[in-house]
Amino acid sequence: MKVFNMELNYQFSNMIIWLLVMIILLGVFLAIYPTFQKEEMKVILDNGVEALPETVKDIILPQGVDGLHNIYEYSANILMLLSFFIAIFAISTALNSVSREQGFGTIDYLYSNPISRTEIIISKFLAIIINYLVFILLMFGALIGMIMFLEKQSDIMGIFLNLSDIVIGFLVFGFVFISIGFLISSILKTTRANSTIAFLIVLISIILPVLRYFKIVKVSETISNMVSPLTVYNPINIINTGLAIKTTIIYLIFGIVALILSLIIYNNKDLEV
Repeated sequence: MKVFNMELNYQFSNMIIWLLVMIILLGVFLAIYPTFQKEEMKVILDNGVEALPETVKDIILPQGVDGLHNIYEYSANILMLLSFFIAIFAISTALNSVSREQGFGTIDYLYSNPISRTEIIISKFLAIIINYLVFILLMFGALIGMIMFLEKQSDIMGIFLNLSDIVIGFLVFGFVFISIGFLISSILKTTRANSTIAFLIVLISIILPVLRYFKIVKVSETISNMVSPLTVYNPINIINTGLAIKTTIIYLIFGIVALILSLIIYNNKDLEV
């Protein structure tokens, strides 16, 4: 419990900073929404979007201009853009969790307490998962408040139900990136390159589907989805087709396997105390 509390306290301030940045970005983008509903703006948008190449249009506005005139589809477009940064937040918190102790020289403090390596890993993993859960719930809570303000609605539950599948999608892809980050963190001995590693992993997960879309590389859709949680849980795709249940189960199994591997690696790792 002591390690859990220490990790939760350490991650909390970082989470608040990320949360404030995401809420500000949501607020800025949603502040523009009423402008898009004016008739003269609709004409400008229609002409602008029609002038775009089909491939570009399918990536940035797969639902066409209509996606800018429905508050939920518009919000989904915003969340699609922000998902890249949220994935970096998820994986970076995990990357810093285990390797930080040895890199900062605090591993001796942990081992001075009667606690096993397994308990250290599980406590840190649970703390990071809870930290991310709070982050997502607060961010979507802010989004719901903004939608209520813009649409003059008071049906909180109705708005939440419209966004619930997207919330689940964000929780699952966050779990996947946290699991990957945790596995890598159990191997590393320093936090020196963690920010770069986090950025590259998230970037690679996006690049492959894009290359496949433009037919630059030939890989199956299944393989593309497996390496790209952000594509599977694209909020626009979720609105159109719902959650990919089978893929979600595979991702959850992957996360559990990654945690088990982290335990095995960390328990057999030579640590400099």
